[in-house]
Order: sequence, then structure tokens, then C-alpha cells
Amino acid sequence: MKNTTLLRHITLKKVKNTHPSLYYRHKILSAYNLAIQEKWHLAHSEIDKIIAFARNKDKELYFDALATKSTFLGRMGLIRASLNASAKIIEELPSLSEKQFFGDGAIENMELQIGLSMSYLGEDKTRVKAVFTSRSILS
Repeated sequence: MKNTTLLRHITLKKVKNTHPSLYYRHKILSAYNLAIQEKWHLAHSEIDKIIAFARNKDKELYFDALATKSTFLGRMGLIRASLNASAKIIEELPSLSEKQFFGDGAIENMELQIGLSMSYLGEDKTRVKAVFTSRSILS
């Protein structure tokens, strides 16, 4: 069992050095596993590391990590923070109607997250739009 763990660690370290985006996609899945176990602090910590890595290096990974963070915040009941995380993605996308930007995954996740947030708010699209446009930068 220890040999398998050591081999896995060596393999992940090699992947991190040779294919960092693939490594960090693996870390997104690891963060989801932590979230499923309700280890929210660790899950957010993993996602924050991915966001820091990808910010200026890999737009698609960056947006997927932001969307994941938004999902985690929504699941924790932190709706306003979830919407703010989603808004960061929306502000950087040229158009939600052009689904080729930054990979379909981030945009589809964003659409699902907005729908989920709308259902949490129990409001219509006008109310959700108002939340996005009137939000405080620091909230």
C-alpha cells in the first residue's frame, strides 16, 4: 500500500512539472472530493491555489476554478458570495452567447450556477440581474 501511495505522489509531481494544467484539473477533482466530505476549508484552499496558478497562465482552467468556487459557495448557502464569484467570470467573457470562449465547461457551469442561484433567491431574472449590477466589490 505504501509503494502505491509513493508511486502516486511521484507520478503527480512529475505531471505537475510536465503538464501543470492537467495536474491542476486533477486538483479540482480532489477539491470536489473534499467538498463531498464537507471539508469546506480544505476544498476552498485547493481551489484558491488553482485560481492563483491559472490566473495569468490558463484562462479555461482559471474560469473552471472560479466556477467551482462559486458552486462551493452556493452549496454552503453563501449565495451573495457565490454570485460574486460567478460575476467575475461573466465580466471577463465577451459574450455568453458565444460558447466557444474558454471552453464550453466554464460557460455551461456558469449557466447552471446562475439558474441554481436564481432558484435559491426565489426571484426572477430581473432580481438576479439587479444583484449582479448592484453588488458591493468587497462582499
